[in-house]
Amino acid sequence: HINDMVIDKNNNLWLGALFGLTRYDPSNFTINIVLALGDSIDGIKTVEIDNFGNLWVAGIGIGKYDGINWSIDHTKNIEDLAFDKNGNLWASSSGMRYGKLWKFDGNYWIDYWVPGYPDVGSRYLAIDSIGNIWATTYGGGLAKFNGTNWTSYNASNSDIPNNYPEHIIIDKIGNIWLSFGGVAAKFDGINWTIFNSANSVLNDSHINCFAIDEHNNIWIGTNNGLAVYNEGGITGIENKVNRNSPLEYILTQNYPNPFNPITTIRYELPKAGKASIKIFDLLGREVANLVDEYKSAGSYEIEFKANYFPSGVYFYQLKAGDYVETKKMILLK
Repeated sequence: HINDMVIDKNNNLWLGALFGLTRYDPSNFTINIVLALGDSIDGIKTVEIDNFGNLWVAGIGIGKYDGINWSIDHTKNIEDLAFDKNGNLWASSSGMRYGKLWKFDGNYWIDYWVPGYPDVGSRYLAIDSIGNIWATTYGGGLAKFNGTNWTSYNASNSDIPNNYPEHIIIDKIGNIWLSFGGVAAKFDGINWTIFNSANSVLNDSHINCFAIDEHNNIWIGTNNGLAVYNEGGITGIENKVNRNSPLEYILTQNYPNPFNPITTIRYELPKAGKASIKIFDLLGREVANLVDEYKSAGSYEIEFKANYFPSGVYFYQLKAGDYVETKKMILLK
């Protein structure tokens, strides 16, 4: 039962659950139990990473992990955490109707009022690029706090599905994603888009958390496992292929080519280092970033899904160390 997840700068996926904290490394498919049930913090509900790369977890207690050591505070019962651009930690209280919103500046905890308290309590938090605090509430819909004033989005003044949103995340282009049981909703500031079993892979299984990766893929954790969504096509899901260690850099021709709308790109790295695979249009504009991270030596393949791209000629480019190679592909719809 996954309650929350976050992706660190090394692309590790951290999973917080009732049984503890787990780290999943997708590059070699390894799973490590970092914090087991009963160690220090029980019933982990939220995991976050601060500006310094420290991992924070909370539930019955709150803890900070710097990669080696833990510091634990058992006095707080917390539902969710979020960091603003100034490094302040914001926390909502655990429970449906406690109405607590806290800010921690590194030294002191400050209480903030939530609209509708005590009948409405804050639940889950997200902070947008200009510093607004967004909070889901129990019975009050979605609330936005700009540091001074609150704005509410509820069933009486918006197209929000109902007044009981649960989990929240903001993607890389500013869309707000909310869960309502087994339904997901996207709010772009004006319009609401609903995703359910009728128009998506979601099967009404309860949604427990969201995460956004570097490609703006939306990862959705449910009671029945993981789902992933990207409006432009999921462009960054990669597999490492078990082959003999490559002797040189190789970028192969995509297959199939021409393609509609999915094609596979394979490449080989003879040594570890920073590598990127980027897609460009005919005018040389970057339109997708499939890979941009440290990679171990080996053979890889990655799918490029061009569902929302127009037909035409595109170029894909491998950069690794001093090596650069570009190849052409054709999207034919």
